[in-house]
This record gives sequence, C-alpha cells and structure tokens, in this order.
Amino acid sequence: MVRPGHRTLPHTADLLIEAWAPTRAECLAETVRALSEAVADVRFARPEGTVAFRVTGPDDPALLRDLLEEVVVLVEVEGVVPAAVSVVEDGGALLATLGVVPLDRVETVGPAPKAVTRHQLALEPRPDGWHSRVLVDV
Repeated sequence: MVRPGHRTLPHTADLLIEAWAPTRAECLAETVRALSEAVADVRFARPEGTVAFRVTGPDDPALLRDLLEEVVVLVEVEGVVPAAVSVVEDGGALLATLGVVPLDRVETVGPAPKAVTRHQLALEPRPDGWHSRVLVDV
C-alpha cells in the first residue's frame, strides 16, 4: 500500500492538488491537508478550535468536492485554516473533524481558495490505495 502524501502543482489562476493514501478516508484527509498547506504554514500550528461536520454525496467525487467546499468556507468566511484533520467513514457519509487556527496566527503562503471546480475532480481506488485530484480556484 501507498504511504499518505500529497503535492500541489501550479495551474493557470488555479491550484491543482493530488493526494494519495491507503484508504478513502485517509486520502480525503490528505487532500484537506494539501489545501490547508497551500494557504498557510500550519506545520507547527496548534489548533485553537474544532469544527466538525458531516458530508454526504451521490458519489466519491461529490464527497471530495463538498468536503473541500466546507474548508473553503472556513478560510473565506470564518478566517480559519485546518491545522489538524480527521476524516472517518460513516456509512456512505463522511465525518470530518478539523482542528482550526485563525489565519492571523499563521504565515500565509498562498492565496485563499475561492471554489472547488468540477474540472479534473477525481477520487478513485487504485491498486496501491486511493488517489484524489482536484482543481481549486484561487
């Protein structure tokens, strides 16, 4: 099995995120981590609050999109970024628990995300684990 990881790639006026992990839930959590790290340096940040929510959707790409849209709202509206991420399966739904830190307490390293696009959106099993790919409008 693959070890969890992620990378971001520049894309014209957007951010392309790829993530991978042994399980679907871990891959989703890794994708959230990648988005957070693209916005702020959260490596040593201690969460100052917790946000928990449930995500449902008709398929895996929709779950990925809806999960990341929740993070976009946290960054844009609440002014916080996830510094700790937990995603667990709950039937066909996801339960996400994010330890968040205010943006003004961490170094900003990239533009805030505006939206998750449907273009290039993928969350799929592969022989070595799960892989995601998402294009984020910044």
